[in-house]
This record gives sequence, C-alpha cells and structure tokens, in this order.
Amino acid sequence: MTENIQWSRGAVLILAADKNGRMVIVREKDRENPKWKFPGGGIEEGEYPLDAAIRELRQETGLSLTGQDLRFVFKVPKINHNLYVYLGRVSSWSNLLAIGEDNGETRVVHYHKIFEMDDFLRVHQGHLNRLLRDYPKLLNRLFHKKKAKTLP
Repeated sequence: MTENIQWSRGAVLILAADKNGRMVIVREKDRENPKWKFPGGGIEEGEYPLDAAIRELRQETGLSLTGQDLRFVFKVPKINHNLYVYLGRVSSWSNLLAIGEDNGETRVVHYHKIFEMDDFLRVHQGHLNRLLRDYPKLLNRLFHKKKAKTLP
C-alpha cells in the first residue's frame, strides 16, 4: 500500500574535501544524542539538486562552492525520495563557520578518521566508503588536477 507515502522532492548529501583528504562534517547540536555527518538536506520546490547542494553546504558550513567545484557522484533511491550525492572540492577553509546557520557545529577531519568515529552517522560512512571504492578515478581527477601547460 503506497497511498500513505508522500513523494518528496529529494535530498542532497555533500562530501566536500580538500586535496589532502580533509573533509567537512557537521553535527546538529540541538538533537538528543547528536551524530556527526556530512552536510546536506532537502531539495526545495523548483530547485535542482546541484543548486540544493550549493545552498545546503553554504547554510550548514559557510563554504561557497560553485557548480564547477561539485560533481554529482551517485543517486540513492529511498522509499519516498532520491538522495543525490555530490563530491565537492574545497580549495580554502577560510569561509568555514564554527556554527552554521542552522546552529550546527562544523569540523574538518581527514577522511580516514571518519571511519574511526563512534559518533558519526553510519549510513554516511557507507556513502563515503562507496565513493572511495567505486570512484577512484573521479577522486583523482577532482583532487589531483594537473595544471594546464602554457604555450611559450
């Protein structure tokens, strides 16, 4: 029976990292037993997933990435919506907020440490694991871009 299930516009998740493998994570302080996780949230009516990813990352962390800094990686079908997972390239942490607009904390940690954190959302660890396992060429292209050669 599906008549009680409403279809949502979807959600986005942003795995944003610098070239050294450090990633931004967030924690909603106002929740009971808060967990660390990757930034993300719902797609608003009329909004494209990429635009939602840019907005959510800025609201939760203060980081202002553009569409050129974000790459759609994979979609996770859920019962009543789709989750769109993006990989973001962070060139500077200078705009990172200690507390985001939604009153959540931010932290920058190396991705290896995320797997050691007992208070990190397990499903988000799974998305990171999938990214590392299934998309090594994308990671290499995004974070180890060679500078274009200039002609003499």
